[in-house]
This record gives sequence, C-alpha cells and structure tokens, in this order.
Amino acid sequence: PPATGRGRAWTCGRRWKSRARKEKKTARRFFAAAAASKSAVLCYGNPPYNRTLQNHNRLLKLSDDVVGVKTGYTKKSGRCLVSAARRDGKLAVAVTLNDPNDWQDHLEMLEYGLSHITQTNYMPATASYTVPVIGGAEDSIEIAIAPFTVNTAETADITSTVYLPKFLYAPVKPGEIVGRIEYYKGEKLLGTAALTAQSHVAAQTVAPTLTEQALITIKTVWNGIWEL
Repeated sequence: PPATGRGRAWTCGRRWKSRARKEKKTARRFFAAAAASKSAVLCYGNPPYNRTLQNHNRLLKLSDDVVGVKTGYTKKSGRCLVSAARRDGKLAVAVTLNDPNDWQDHLEMLEYGLSHITQTNYMPATASYTVPVIGGAEDSIEIAIAPFTVNTAETADITSTVYLPKFLYAPVKPGEIVGRIEYYKGEKLLGTAALTAQSHVAAQTVAPTLTEQALITIKTVWNGIWEL
C-alpha cells in the first residue's frame, strides 16, 4: 500500500511479514545488497556528481546479523519496520507497526527467533553413488553426499533429487564438482548442494605397442653408444 496515509491505504503485520518473506525469496541480488547496505554512493545530477545516501535502517549498525529490510512511517500507522537477520544459516524476520521503540524491540525479537530455530542434519536414504569413469586408471568413482542442515526438526517429508552425469571422463580431481542435489519440503526448495569427487582418478596410461617398445630400445642403445 502507498505510504501517504491518504485514502483507503491499509496494511497489517501479517501482510508485511508475508511481503518481506516473498521479497527475500524472489527479489534479485541487488535488492538484498541494497537492503543490507549501510550507505551507497550514486552519481547523478546536472552536472553529475557523487552523492552518498545513508540507509535509515539503524539496525544495520546495531547488529552484524541484520540484513534489512524496510523502514516506514505514516501518521496513522506510526513507525513501521520490517527487519531480517541471518546467522549460521538461520533467517529470522520481525515486523512491528506503530512501535516507538522499534529498534530495541526488533533486536530482541530477532535474537529470540535466531536462538529458537531448530537445525537438523538431514541425510538422504542413499548417501553415495557410483559413477563410471571413461579413460581412467579406475573404472568408476564414488560420489558421497554430505549431511544437509535444515532449519526444522521435522524431516519426514523432506525429499531430495540428485543430478549426476551417466559417466565422467578422466582425469577426475578431488573436489571437482560433478553434479548437484536439491532438497525439497513438499514443493518448496530448501536448498541446493554441489556434489564433488572425493578421490582422484588419473587418466589411463596406454602401454606402448611392440613396435614402440623396439624403437625405445634402439634409441636407448644408440644414445648409450654415443655416450661411450
């Protein structure tokens, strides 16, 4: 709704919270970067010159965990604030309307939310896969899946989808990204993790043919004669 306080503009805490969560999920990187920036330097005007714009969200200076989101004020609703904080993979969102002590209230609510989010290490039923290797000293390589940290204690309805190639070409280096795994809770994507090779598979060394072996022997003998 518009922030003019005129006409039939209205809002509520639930709507602000829903809007903040949706924007955090769908907005592009520039929105998140702008919301988390304490200041920005823009060049504009006639003639153009650099101007430093300060973010009015004081929480960005009060806590290193805060990553946004939006301040606001109208005569009817008073001081309005939507904030968000991240810590150890956790995200907490707080919303207040008509709160004259919003800075302190949000710090306390965000801390409460972050400290009460339960995290669980989820492991798929299949923890490793074997991928064939073409042209390698070994025929295949094992791809292990590391535990995935989720912000919930209920993991019964969590599913995962693994994306791996049908085969790999040697050499395969340790730590090389060879695929990915996606985790879902229902239809909601929880996160994505890269699948990497845990070991090294060298390229296969082709043995020389009989003709090549004979040439190597002649060259070795010839070099030995010249050294004498």
